[in-house]
Amino acid sequence: MATGDLNRNHVRECTAPLYLEPLPEYLARRLGAETAETWLISSNPFDVIGAKSAGLKAVWIRRKPDAQFDPWEIEPDLIVPDLERLAERL
Repeated sequence: MATGDLNRNHVRECTAPLYLEPLPEYLARRLGAETAETWLISSNPFDVIGAKSAGLKAVWIRRKPDAQFDPWEIEPDLIVPDLERLAERL
């Protein structure tokens, strides 16, 4: 998707004043999927928590075996150590 396809109705502002992220509903629609069928894959627990809070499925890439997920009572749908293992699980 080209950034030119996005407009102010499809994004929400994040903490950085000039950074915008697409709304989950917009991304799902662009993919031809439901929001609940759309996955975020990240090694950042904060991203996973945000995705889950927005109704997306989420994979946490736990790069270090001793890494702890943030304690916000929100869990990823899947935890893998790297993208190779993610590919094996799909």
